[in-house]
Amino acid sequence: MQTEQQAMMSRSWGWMLVQGLATLIIGFFLITATAATLLVLVTFIGFYWLVRGIIDLVAMFTPEGRAHWGWLLFVGLLGVFAGLIVLRHPLYSSALAPTVLAIILGIDGLIMGFANIFRSSAGDGFGAFVLGILDIIIGAILIANPFIAGAILPFILGFFAIIGGIVLIINAFRYRKMRKMTAVPEEKKAA
Repeated sequence: MQTEQQAMMSRSWGWMLVQGLATLIIGFFLITATAATLLVLVTFIGFYWLVRGIIDLVAMFTPEGRAHWGWLLFVGLLGVFAGLIVLRHPLYSSALAPTVLAIILGIDGLIMGFANIFRSSAGDGFGAFVLGILDIIIGAILIANPFIAGAILPFILGFFAIIGGIVLIINAFRYRKMRKMTAVPEEKKAA
């Protein structure tokens, strides 16, 4: 018996295949043409932030947005400002984006590390303590060497994108097979 989620996934296996191929291609380019790929990705992010900021500013004037107008104004202006900066200086942005991301991940690692150590003392056990120590070490390394971490990060992301793309492609064909196995006879004739 197929769950509702499995049925939906088997109907949309083609989209999963396209997503897997796109992820695989982006991963390949992140490893082989890192600078150019980062430039393209950062430019897309700049356009996204700009458009999203404009949408948030317009949403302030809708009936649903009036209750949150302050937040929409802040996020909208931030999106427009960040988008314009990225689009105005794409080379600087693509050079700084991995470094900034490495610093953010380092800070997150420190916070999560201390949280895991606290959780271990609250009863989550020795595993949480070890994970907390590892988080703190990795976070400190990322913060101490953000430029090196930023230079390595696109390769790591490319590697994981390739793995993720392969997994998505395999799952797409699995869901396609599942669809064929569970199709009613009329659907089999149409396919």
